[in-house]
Amino acid sequence: MKKYLGLALALLLLPFSLQAQSCADESPETVALRLNTALEQGEWYSAASEFDPAVMKEVRRLLMEILATTPKAQRELTAALIFKTLSLDNLSHVDDETFFSDYLGGEMRSNKGRIEDAKVIGSIAEAPDLAHVLISDQRPTGSFQVRKMDVISLRCGENGWRVQLTGDIRELEEVARTFTKYSSELLDPSLGRQKN
Repeated sequence: MKKYLGLALALLLLPFSLQAQSCADESPETVALRLNTALEQGEWYSAASEFDPAVMKEVRRLLMEILATTPKAQRELTAALIFKTLSLDNLSHVDDETFFSDYLGGEMRSNKGRIEDAKVIGSIAEAPDLAHVLISDQRPTGSFQVRKMDVISLRCGENGWRVQLTGDIRELEEVARTFTKYSSELLDPSLGRQKN
């Protein structure tokens, strides 16, 4: 009986020991720096691969929900600028990682965002499987350079350290919902004119 109890306990602890091993293979700082390097080089798919798959799925859900409730002309313009397509149907046929990498690329292009010279300043462990890494990078703006600080949150899971969803995305959802509601109240969709 003790033999079987020991075996059962070992099998229960196996996922935790594998997770601990995957977290020990590299540091959260390494993953955060690799993310910023991929963003610097415009390698959107590589950048997306540093995120937790659950994050990519959540961002996709949020953005598809926002796009679906946006007036058609606005939706097509947004989809064209960010995803290089006019059709939500096209977006629904790609996997989460492709969707997310296209989103990253579109956001960087639409904001004319460039990241250069990323450096890890340090990190804080909130829990054994949750860390926050402070990154400093340069953002070229016109004729001068600006150094900006960003905090990247990472959680360790079965695939090692992965970047988590930030509050910025949640704020984006609220702003988009408010804007969509406000713009739909101002415009009469049948006429395209302001309501009186």
